[in-house]
Amino acid sequence: AIHDAIFTNIAYSSSSSDYAGTAIELHGSDMAVSNNHFSAIGRIGVYVGFGSAAAITGNTYAGKGSGDFLDYGIEVGRNGHADISNNVISDNAGVASADGSQSAGILVTSFFDPETPENSSGATITGNTISNSDRGIAVGYDAADSSMVAAYRNAFSGNIVAVTSTYPAVDAAEN
Repeated sequence: AIHDAIFTNIAYSSSSSDYAGTAIELHGSDMAVSNNHFSAIGRIGVYVGFGSAAAITGNTYAGKGSGDFLDYGIEVGRNGHADISNNVISDNAGVASADGSQSAGILVTSFFDPETPENSSGATITGNTISNSDRGIAVGYDAADSSMVAAYRNAFSGNIVAVTSTYPAVDAAEN
């Protein structure tokens, strides 16, 4: 478990557009990530991938606002799976000038996963508060993405888009 920690100023290079820096990165593990605080992170607060399963609960992620960078409070990819609940995520509004990629409070994508649905990334997203972000929850990368997401009882405010998907169907009732 990773809990009750403060992660700040995690970046590869803050003076260039490298779009890098991750506070917690899970590879092939089962992990509980709870009650942590994240700020001034280069790109990702918690990354769940490579067959990992995570319970991500009660964390606070403060993004960098608008600018030429990317912010993801939580990213799930590369055959990762996560239960994401009761987090407060805000100010993920950067847009990458290199390719127009947009920030999101939570990103779930199977872009780098094998092409079979049983190896897709997935998340259940409940009870989170996501505000002042470009995308509250972003699902997918392109029309071939096979991510699986259910998002219930989340609160969105001040986001450009609350929930968006490039192709995968997203069950987003009662938000």
